[in-house]
Amino acid sequence: MLGLQNLPIQMETFSAMSGPPVDDCISMAAEADAVVCIVAHRYGYVPPRELGGDGERSITWLGVDAAKRAGKPVFAFIVDPSASVERA
Repeated sequence: MLGLQNLPIQMETFSAMSGPPVDDCISMAAEADAVVCIVAHRYGYVPPRELGGDGERSITWLGVDAAKRAGKPVFAFIVDPSASVERA
């Protein structure tokens, strides 16, 4: 990605932001040129309604939906469920 002079937006590099995380995630996904989603062995953070989520879908799912609604390409990679995962 960097070799193509594209800058990734990834949650693990976020600093403290002023808005609710769900709103920020949805906004950035809708404004991105494309979204890459890696689906692995666990569901992820499901924000409750009082924090802007719906209490059912993960923040990743909400971001992917926002990108799709905005007409952005979404590239999903699904990890083989039989693949071994070491957890610390």
